[in-house]
Amino acid sequence: QVLSLIQTTLPHLEERWYPHFGETKSDKECSQAESGTWEQKDVVFGEYVRYAKKNLYEQYARSNNGFDLINVDGRFREYCLVEALDMINPNYGILLLDNAERGWFKASVDKIPSHWLPVSFQYHWGENFHSETAIWMACPTKEDVHCARARNEIKQMMEQLPPHAAGVRYKDHMRRARIENLV
Repeated sequence: QVLSLIQTTLPHLEERWYPHFGETKSDKECSQAESGTWEQKDVVFGEYVRYAKKNLYEQYARSNNGFDLINVDGRFREYCLVEALDMINPNYGILLLDNAERGWFKASVDKIPSHWLPVSFQYHWGENFHSETAIWMACPTKEDVHCARARNEIKQMMEQLPPHAAGVRYKDHMRRARIENLV
């Protein structure tokens, strides 16, 4: 659907914005690897995590300074997120992490440079279930004027939301940015 939209509305972007999807593993392979040893996990998930860099980055993104958009959604997201940091376009590339509320993603999320722009929203279903989607935009430098302006606009927008709507990843990232005197 994304490709047909690009083809009809923005045909000049078709080559640059062609969606590429990483190789998937079967649920059976994933379940067996998740309950196995680290060596077994690396055989299944190591290949999975490194798929984009090995098979897509050199062919499609290196000459364009990286991918403009990377959506991390699937198995072993914490490792895929770290791999994505090396492949995202440092000049305003967009990185999206689905289900960002999961605690085991924190160490990987903390590797995202604090001068990047964060936005995350929590969605609540019932009393005990929520999900968070987090988006970061890569800023070329800490001093980038476009990012400084956008950071202020995002901050103002996030302050308008109900307190429960702003995601944990946004709050954590902004805490790190304050410590580094970026806000």
